[in-house]
Amino acid sequence: MWGGFKRISQRELKRLLKKADIDIEEVQGVSRVVIERDDGSRIIISNPMVTKLKMAGQTVYQVAGGEERVEEAEVEVSEEDIAIVMEQTGVDRETARNALVMTKGDIAEAIMLLKGEGSSGG
Repeated sequence: MWGGFKRISQRELKRLLKKADIDIEEVQGVSRVVIERDDGSRIIISNPMVTKLKMAGQTVYQVAGGEERVEEAEVEVSEEDIAIVMEQTGVDRETARNALVMTKGDIAEAIMLLKGEGSSGG
């Protein structure tokens, strides 16, 4: 299947890429890459190999390897939200706050959770 392909040297590859107006370079000294998502969570890649590819007026970064970990976004809960959950469920402040954190700030879901009507079928 691969019989039609021949191995080419690094030098030949660089020449072909240059002819096609494609520039590839390794980005040196990168200790980690952080990807921040819309929901506030982050993907952290430690000790990555990062390659920068320029072609057709675009720049593409390729990140490979390394350890990956995901950090969930910290949920900010307002005092007003805590008060609403406390009033509707009769629980103390800490329990109301914990329920809001568990439900990522969703007041209705926190109330249902505390009343035993959560989506887990309780």
